[in-house]
Amino acid sequence: MSAGKRAVVSILLCFASNLLTGQSTVDWSTTLGGSSWEQDPLVYALPEGGCLVVGNTYSNDGDLPGSMGNCDIVALRLDSEGNVLWQERFGGENTDLVSDVIILPDGGAVICGRSQSSSGMMAGLHQGLFDLLVFRISEQGTLLWSSAFGGSNSDHANAICPHPDGGFVVAGKSNSSDGDTGGQIASHDIWLLHIDDDGNLIEQTSLGEEFGTSGFIAYEYANDLVMSDDQNLILVGWSNAVSVNFDEDGPYRDQYIAKLNPGLDIVWESYKGGMVADEVNVAWPMPNGGVMAAGITWSPDFAVSDLDNPDYCLGTLTKVNGVGDIEWAQVFGGEDIDRILDLCPGNQGGWFAIGLSESMTGPFSDNAGQADLWLLHLNGDGQLLYQELMGGSQNDIGNSIAMDQLSGRIYLAGTAYSADGDLSQNQGESDFWLLGLDVPSSVNNAKPDAPMRYDFASGELIWVSEKTPSRDILVFNAIGQQVLQQPAGWSNLALNQLTSGYYVVVDYSKGQSSKMRVFVP
Repeated sequence: MSAGKRAVVSILLCFASNLLTGQSTVDWSTTLGGSSWEQDPLVYALPEGGCLVVGNTYSNDGDLPGSMGNCDIVALRLDSEGNVLWQERFGGENTDLVSDVIILPDGGAVICGRSQSSSGMMAGLHQGLFDLLVFRISEQGTLLWSSAFGGSNSDHANAICPHPDGGFVVAGKSNSSDGDTGGQIASHDIWLLHIDDDGNLIEQTSLGEEFGTSGFIAYEYANDLVMSDDQNLILVGWSNAVSVNFDEDGPYRDQYIAKLNPGLDIVWESYKGGMVADEVNVAWPMPNGGVMAAGITWSPDFAVSDLDNPDYCLGTLTKVNGVGDIEWAQVFGGEDIDRILDLCPGNQGGWFAIGLSESMTGPFSDNAGQADLWLLHLNGDGQLLYQELMGGSQNDIGNSIAMDQLSGRIYLAGTAYSADGDLSQNQGESDFWLLGLDVPSSVNNAKPDAPMRYDFASGELIWVSEKTPSRDILVFNAIGQQVLQQPAGWSNLALNQLTSGYYVVVDYSKGQSSKMRVFVP
């Protein structure tokens, strides 16, 4: 997932309902790859514009020469027009895989995943089958440090976010009962590590039980982790520990959401699910300690009692408040397998989601192949405004999505197997597929007669219009996070309490809106 959303400045307030309608315009589209596999790219907007793409490559030719081992982690810096500014590879002689990234205010990044290697950046660090891997790069892609943790079995990092007290928290899974785990792992547990800014371990703990319902082995898995606006942590993934629904192999998984305090202790846990399998893939923090969680369900009773397609997989969006209660849940999809894999907020409210669809009928009749990249536009209440399918005759997957607040552009990153339809070529088994989309919007850049202005000297936003009363204000940082909201009725609004940097200010009321870009010194 996902980490324009998980920058160090991580205050996220509420989003107004979005009025976006109509199809977005693909401004640029490119595939990058070699003769083998490129898989699971993740895309993140950068503070100064453009994006960072990080993924897994098995190739040593084409666009991605310079292999270090069986599979490497590759990072690419792109400008807002999709031009590659630089690329770097990371790993060792074996298999190294990326799972999540945090973009830092200086444009660098902290990246996590897992590694089987004993050389390269893993020299002297390898302990088991797979080790949990964390490393930091500069804004130019230079490796600054790397750390690995684990035992003699398999240990994976799946998500990373800032810790409220500094440093970072890594969430993953462990099946080791020795080494860095301290022997505390019961069985396939969620493993949490608090590390400092240089990758040194501060503390670690695990979540999970050895056995769940009716004595079956319990499995717990973390897919994403965010810092909430009440300075706690919210973890999402899946668990079968309390499920009372069974197949021949035991209990089905439920969507698992847990709030943790800065000491990594559980504040509350929530298990959301129906009669079959359910999972959360990605989370965004919401006001008052809540979270927006997107994932999948195979359950016909997940959100409503009688879905039209009870035998297939649907995408889900669930709003959870600060005490773990579900405020609402929505499902999306057709008659086959449809998955939401990532989520990001729009630049005037609402949400964009991305995943894959294998459905072929009704609103999915434009599906060009076995699976298409699936893009959804949703309003603030999770209602579907528009959806699009993109792809060719083979499997094409939407893995990641990010909003560039400086340009108003959406970046998409996917895995493409097709060489036709919306894709002009494929260099190997699968390629990275990267797109820049211009999104229809009711907001235009502020004009000279704009109703508000920004006073750089005082750091104040000033409402100057005498014809109209001041409107609601949303302020977004350069990585797309909403950092401030002010209701209508203001005349002067101080922005100098924000961290130095560029921001986008949007004012809105009943369809009328404008925006401006400001710099807070």
